[in-house]
Amino acid sequence: MLLKAATSGLKRVELKTTAVKQSVLIDASIAGKVALAVAQIQASPWYEEQLARRLAEIRGKMPSSAHPEALMDALKAETPDRAVALALSLIEPNTEASDEAA
Repeated sequence: MLLKAATSGLKRVELKTTAVKQSVLIDASIAGKVALAVAQIQASPWYEEQLARRLAEIRGKMPSSAHPEALMDALKAETPDRAVALALSLIEPNTEASDEAA
């Protein structure tokens, strides 16, 4: 009741949040080292360059009559997260590389 009485005159509430910066805790195990390497690769420009090259190869092999633009747009949007989910699913027992994970 206290909350209702205190907010009855409010018409709009706007909350602005930011992610809490946490110090990186590095797992000394092999899985931790691989996860750290995956995160570093994902954040590097090299990762996007490699993706662009691979998608260009795929597009070059498709016939122009197939209208590959929609497929290429979907692949550009989904592939980075799916690749990371797949890599992490190999080292983390509770991680899936399913459609829901991407």
